[in-house]
Amino acid sequence: MKPFEFSLQSVRDLREGEESRARERYARAMQEMKAFNLRRRKVEQEIEDNLQATRKESAGRMESGRMATLRAMHKALKEQLETLEPEEHRLRRCLDEKSKQLLASRQKREALDKLYDKQKDAHDRESARLDQLALDEMVTLRGTERVF
Repeated sequence: MKPFEFSLQSVRDLREGEESRARERYARAMQEMKAFNLRRRKVEQEIEDNLQATRKESAGRMESGRMATLRAMHKALKEQLETLEPEEHRLRRCLDEKSKQLLASRQKREALDKLYDKQKDAHDRESARLDQLALDEMVTLRGTERVF
């Protein structure tokens, strides 16, 4: 019997390529989100440092100019954090979209893999059946040779 050939192998290869590209796009979106989170954490840490400095200095004697400077810095950092919100929403939507695309491409590829497995199993069963028929025929022929 001839070796197994999947009739939709070219489509399967295309699906694998689509999934690979979707995986790469998702990874890039994850990297962008990771970089954004680092920037946001840096601003949040600066806010925390500012608050600690304010607490520390307000425990003792503090000049009014220094207090005003710390408050202005705090306000600027809060505004900077607020300006990051639209970018965060955009990145989350992008990441969600890339995740959905990856899932869809994976499902398409898995459907073809399932069909491949089904056809391969059918081919293997048919091959085993034909092998068994050939063996049975050889045994039958050998048995009839002894009779004559």
